[in-house]
Amino acid sequence: METVIKPSFIDGIHKPERMKITVLSEIPMLGSIVRSLITSQLPLEFQKDVHFSVHERVNEKSLESLKSSEICLADPPLLKKSLNLLLPSEISLKWAQSTYAGVDLMKGCTYKDFTLTRTGGVLGPLISEYCIAHIISIERNFERS
Repeated sequence: METVIKPSFIDGIHKPERMKITVLSEIPMLGSIVRSLITSQLPLEFQKDVHFSVHERVNEKSLESLKSSEICLADPPLLKKSLNLLLPSEISLKWAQSTYAGVDLMKGCTYKDFTLTRTGGVLGPLISEYCIAHIISIERNFERS
């Protein structure tokens, strides 16, 4: 399924001189993949105005990045920890896309003035394939390497 970013998406987000997107995830290579997908779909005049900041853990740099980002793609535990460390007046986040299918891990987050969406409906086929492969490996007595 091809991802296409429509102009209405860009129009709906406050566009400062540079749009800052923070990726806060332990998933290897996620930031570079997302950067590539998004910039390839943006009109040329917007590409120079989008800045990506990629972090694999919560630290001073990731917190500074999150302060000035309206958009964040994050693992819920890292996002919750980050938001709980910042003062509400320091946060400009408008939308966070979770890398998880559920959002239960965000319970207890002190900052709530943003939209949180989950990754639903895409992991089912992958989990099914994994389960079937695991069952086959058990039934055929495959050894773990």
